[in-house]
Amino acid sequence: MSCDGANNDLHLQIKRGATCTLTVTYPAVLTGYNARMIGRASYDDTSTRFSLSSPSLGISVSVGTAATTAVATISSTVTGGLTMNETGVFDFEFYDTSSPPTVKHALQRGTFEVIPNSNTAP
Repeated sequence: MSCDGANNDLHLQIKRGATCTLTVTYPAVLTGYNARMIGRASYDDTSTRFSLSSPSLGISVSVGTAATTAVATISSTVTGGLTMNETGVFDFEFYDTSSPPTVKHALQRGTFEVIPNSNTAP
């Protein structure tokens, strides 16, 4: 599966040097929420391999009448900086920090691997 799906354990195959888009819909109206997606080598790792957030760092959020959709776009610049055959884990969530404690709604989690892109050099 290449950067699509909507279950709780997804395996992303990210083509190195290509733009990767993941769209997930949450079945509730989450007005005022932001979204973030963070990839790491492991869940214990404190450094990130990629980090996206809304509204202007790679994720757009649209609120409908019955659901909220987030679209994460990992740019070709970011994927080009990943190491070939690299593997890791990611979390994608909605969050609201307007009043403590922060409220989170998990959208997607899983693993990723970086695979060759026939249109770019290794």
